[in-house]
Amino acid sequence: MKSLKDAGIGPGDNVYAELGTTWYLIMAHPREAAHVLGKLLSVLGEDQILWGTDSIWYGSPQPLIDAFRAFQIPQEYSVRYGYPRLTPSTKEKILGPNAARLYGMDPETVHAAVRQDDLAWVKAALEEYRARGTPSMG
Repeated sequence: MKSLKDAGIGPGDNVYAELGTTWYLIMAHPREAAHVLGKLLSVLGEDQILWGTDSIWYGSPQPLIDAFRAFQIPQEYSVRYGYPRLTPSTKEKILGPNAARLYGMDPETVHAAVRQDDLAWVKAALEEYRARGTPSMG
């Protein structure tokens, strides 16, 4: 963070933070997580932080996503250190739209393509299974 400040780099500049392994390592340590996210938000802003899971190393990202969605920077830290709040809107940006913007992707176009891809039938079957449960043979 200090090197970014020293270089005059701040929100909106061409530097991004990707959470990947960082979130995996800090999510079980709420105080440290609050400082890391608070500093990133303060120095880079909510539009320059990207979600990453490094799930090839850590398995399914869903528990990481759930922990991130539930996480809050304590109000005390916002007052004492000047950290911005980690709002639901900020979290949503971090979880997808920031990366989509960076890579020039339109989320609606991607969602439409995925609904019609070669695995659409598998996704539909999974949704039906979740809604109705295991089919019975009787």
